[in-house]
Formats: sequence, C-alpha cells, structure tokens
Amino acid sequence: MTAEPRAYPKKYWWVVLVALPVVLALITAYSGLFSRGGSSPGVAQTGGGPNVAVSGTGNTVTITNDFSTKLYLTTNISLIAGEYEKFQGRPLTDEALKREIEQAIAQAVAGKSGESARLFAELARKAPLPSIYNNLGVEYAKAGQTQEAQKAFAEAIKRDPDQQDARRNLALLASAKMAAAPERPTSPALKVESSPLPTIVIEPLTSAPEALKEVHIVDGGTPLGSTYRVKYSVQPGSSTIVEPGKYDVVFKSSGGGTFVLTDNVEVKEGTQVRINPAALLGYLQVEPLTRPGFPAIKEVNVFKAGTTGYRLIFQHSETAGELIPIAPGTYEVVAKTTEDQDFTLAKSVEVKALETRRIPTNDEVAAFVVHDPKIAGAKVELVYVLRAGTNEIAAQSAQFERPLLVHPGEAYDISFKQPSGVTPIRKGISAKPGEVMSIP
Repeated sequence: MTAEPRAYPKKYWWVVLVALPVVLALITAYSGLFSRGGSSPGVAQTGGGPNVAVSGTGNTVTITNDFSTKLYLTTNISLIAGEYEKFQGRPLTDEALKREIEQAIAQAVAGKSGESARLFAELARKAPLPSIYNNLGVEYAKAGQTQEAQKAFAEAIKRDPDQQDARRNLALLASAKMAAAPERPTSPALKVESSPLPTIVIEPLTSAPEALKEVHIVDGGTPLGSTYRVKYSVQPGSSTIVEPGKYDVVFKSSGGGTFVLTDNVEVKEGTQVRINPAALLGYLQVEPLTRPGFPAIKEVNVFKAGTTGYRLIFQHSETAGELIPIAPGTYEVVAKTTEDQDFTLAKSVEVKALETRRIPTNDEVAAFVVHDPKIAGAKVELVYVLRAGTNEIAAQSAQFERPLLVHPGEAYDISFKQPSGVTPIRKGISAKPGEVMSIP
C-alpha cells in the first residue's frame, strides 16, 4: 500500500475554506429606539433563558450568550442619523429610510437574524454607514456566518477607524474562534504490556480528535516523501497485530498533513505497545487576523523549517484559531487569506511536546500598502512585492490600497506590472512585525 502525502511547490495551491460556525444567542431585552426629534415605540421581546443576558444604554445593546462572548448592536437612531450627516454630508430627512433602519433594528432585537441581516445588507447599499455595517456584522455572526461578519466589521472600521463597537465585535469574534488549550494526558506516551501476539494500540486523540484521520505504521526509518510504503493502516482506538520489529508511527491529519508521531517503536513477541498520541504531541494555534481593513485567514499550512521548493505539508488547517496537533520540532507557518493571498506568517517556530505554541497574528504580520500614484495615462495591471534582488513573488494585487502581507524583517522590492513590462519603484525595503508601511 502506498500513501501520497500532500506537498506543494513554491507557489502553493489551496483548498476551499470551510468556515468555522460561531453560535451566538438571542436577545432577551431592549432598552428602546430613539429617532431624531422624538422617540419611537419600544420593541418588546419575550423568550431567552437563564444563560442569556442583555444590557444597553440606548445607543448599544450588548448581546451575551454565555456571559463571556458579547456582541455590540448599535440601536440609537439619533446616533445613526448623526453618522449619516457626517459621512453623507446632509441630514437624514428621508422618513422612509428612517423607518427601514428602525425595522432592521427591531428585527435584530427580536432575534430574527436572517431577516435583519437582509434588511441591513440592503441598508448598507443605500446608506453605507459604519453603524449599519457593524449591525450587519452582528446579525451575520448570530447566524453563524463568521466570514461575512468579519468582512462587515472590517468595512465598518475602514469607513470610521473610531467605530469602537465594530472593533470590539471583531475582537470578540476572533476570541470565540480560539479553541481551548488541551488538557495534559494522564497516561504515558508508550506503555508495554503482555499480549498473546505482538500488537500495537493507538489510543484516540483526546484534544482536537477531528484532526487525526488515520495512522500509518511503517518500517522504522522509512523516509516520508511523495510516496512511502505503509505496513499497516489503523484507526485510533483499534489494536493491530504486527510482526515483531521496529516501526515508525505516521500521523495522517484530516487536512492532508503527514508527519512521524514517534519512531523506532520496538514490538517484541508476547508484548503489546500502547501509544498515547496526546502525550507525544505539541500544538500550534494561529490567532485570527483581525486588523481593520485586512483580509481574514482562511487556511494554514505547516512545513518543516528550512525546507524550500516542493516540500511536505506537516499539518494543514482550514481556519485560524483551531488547535493544530503536531510532533515536536521547528516549523514554518504559511497562511492564506480570504483574498487568496498566501504569505509566510512565521519562521522557525519551535513546538514542544505537551505545549501549545500560539502565534499572535496581528502582532506578527507585516504589510505594505501601495497607493495609486495617479499618473495620467499610466496603466498598472499588478502590484508586485518581490523578494529583494529576485523575481520571486512574495505578494501581489490587482488593486492599490490593499494590504500586501509579507513575513517581517526581510527585504523586498515593490514593482508595477504594466503592458510595457515590470518596473521597480522601491528596492530593499522591509517592515517590522505588526507594521503596515505605506508606499509611496
């Protein structure tokens, strides 16, 4: 039997994002609606339960589902009208539009997320205000549409960097996606017991069990490459009778990652070797990217540090925030955004057994934002970020003003691709971790 681990050349291809659902609860109370020049009727609500609480000041309703995850919904019509005048340059005198805003808020307060999301989406086209986008994000989040919620909150912040409700909501959404750290195992990594026949038992993975697809038992010292010979393919929790000998145990993740869990496991006549993966593994956890205006991370791949070109994927995750079990070692973490940009997030990340290494993405990522030079007649087709002195593309975009994510501390050249050719505009520049550099 031959297994084919996933591997990618330098320009990776990626799988489709599977969005991670976030379940948020209904609202139990509401403090009132207010319109410019007078108050609107309050909205009554029934239902809820002992694990639901709501507070509010008339401007914002705080939605809580378990007293640790809250979202902030802007409910004050006067506040929204003030935003309208500020950003649209004229007072909100359209009574029909006011009624649409009141209706959308009423549906949100009543817990009808599907209808309120539809109404806020329509309002965002008519009146693209920061508070409208914030409320749209809240309703998407309540409906479990995490990616759409992130985009709406980011749009609110883009339109008004001082939109604090959207900033808090984006941070809360990111926190809700972070998986809890695994508990320490109570049984040893390897345990040898007596048995009528030589046997290997792979215990189930207690933390992030969905990450373990299957286990391959191979002859000791078998190199893992594009293919390798599998001696036994087993499911966690099952017993496998084997020939006496020395074996490597290969972890196959549900995302296509492949790595040696433990090597040179000797199985003798009359013994059973019980292997507990939880005692052998460490964990990586990539925090969601929540910087305003930045795309969300939709995919993570982990490679052995120092490898280049066509290389084996050790682990793969289709969302940020998940626990990624992996053998102790030093790794490079490559992320892909919802805008299909892949970039090196972290290098030389050391993972130890029984420890969780968390990568604070917002503080680690660096970015260049290239502005339109507004030169009459010039036609720029693509903006390239090239590794300094090479033609190797680190990032690219067909639009100006979009963050181009790169690994911090390295030198890059910024170039424009025009119909006539590629022209460098800046050479040998770098950004520090967490820095966003504007060009020119």
